[in-house]
Amino acid sequence: IWRGNTRENVNVIRKGEDYGVDSMNGIIGFQYGIAPKWTADLNVGIGTVGTRSFNASGESESTTGLMDTTAGVRYQIFNEAEATSCWIPTLTVRFAGVVPGSYDKDFPFAPGNHSAAIEPSVLAKKHFGWKGFGAYADTYFRWMRTSGDDQYMASGGFFQEIKNWTLDAGFRHYQMLSGEDIVRNGYAISYSPQIKEISESIEAGFNYRTTSKKYNYGFQMRKTVDGRNTDSAFWLGVYADFTFGGAKKKPAAE
Repeated sequence: IWRGNTRENVNVIRKGEDYGVDSMNGIIGFQYGIAPKWTADLNVGIGTVGTRSFNASGESESTTGLMDTTAGVRYQIFNEAEATSCWIPTLTVRFAGVVPGSYDKDFPFAPGNHSAAIEPSVLAKKHFGWKGFGAYADTYFRWMRTSGDDQYMASGGFFQEIKNWTLDAGFRHYQMLSGEDIVRNGYAISYSPQIKEISESIEAGFNYRTTSKKYNYGFQMRKTVDGRNTDSAFWLGVYADFTFGGAKKKPAAE
């Protein structure tokens, strides 16, 4: 972890196993196409964090609960496939709200900020250069209405499309604009959702979309390389999304 700006090893060895700050979560996301350029979304998940690092006996401690739930609407301003200028990207804005989850908010490196929030965001994607190559960018700002410790995230990188496959790699910056540093006294740690967390991480992944474009499968990884009051996480994730429902087909004319 980084305690303030100081990196510390908090790993615990038990029966040959190496334990640090271990996080797992699962999220189900729903999207509904309201109109050609409008989409509504809802993301609900369960998260758990476990550690043996912050008690003298090295016993396992954990918190599990409903993660912070987000719901929003998106509007696509531009679609590069339909643009008359070669410089226009695919550009989407999103306006969302966040509802606090049910986990223990004071647990070290809890799976969320446990605050109601308003979250505007911007997503962009642009092809350029050779066939299938391009860049992406994603940023959001969260006004934390309960806790007041506002935060933002910005990420960007490059992708390469090869038939039904897409490979991507980039960089992510996350920062809380106010807060305090983590305090440790021996094994004990003083942690709250209002710590000033900053993390710099690299990310990469790939996804495969079926020829029918109905199913999409992918893998993502992210590694924290620097930060403040954050854990030195190495995240691995898999996802799958698929479409269902849609417009009913008109009956054939008699």
